[in-house]
Amino acid sequence: MDAVRRRRWHRIMVPGTDDAGTVVMQIKAEDKPAKQNMTVPRVYLKYARSHTWHLRVYLFQARNLLAADQSGMSDPYVQCSFLGMCQRTPTLQGTICPVFDQTLIYEQVEMHGAPERIVRYPPPVVLEFFDWDKVGSNEYLGRCQVNCLLLLPRQCAVVCARMCVYVRPCTESAE
Repeated sequence: MDAVRRRRWHRIMVPGTDDAGTVVMQIKAEDKPAKQNMTVPRVYLKYARSHTWHLRVYLFQARNLLAADQSGMSDPYVQCSFLGMCQRTPTLQGTICPVFDQTLIYEQVEMHGAPERIVRYPPPVVLEFFDWDKVGSNEYLGRCQVNCLLLLPRQCAVVCARMCVYVRPCTESAE
């Protein structure tokens, strides 16, 4: 027996004979009361202590960036992200090897947990490189992720680390 309603088929299963065979699977529905409107419980995460940090990102230079303009050059700038906070460098005109020579300072960065654990497993700093365009949207050039060098107050001797990080070139699925 078939019934048609609004272009959908509703089929009602009717056994062909009284002795249709053995039951392979039998599902019993229990009588349950109607479900009440239950709200989702609120979940709170409370930390015992939070610590305030100070982050400095030193940007020196980039080499061999992609040429995104018709002139064979780019107008690059860097978007730096750390724990949801972002800063941007000024745009440098007409170069594929920009020398930024700039320090981005993040004041009052609040992180939760034991300071020793934060020093051991610091959150990453993400640097994204873009080509500034006068008309249209800015073009994505690449991205890199840098590990922080975190120092506790008792470790704050003069530390100078030279680090080269390679930027992954942009692909179709990068954004």
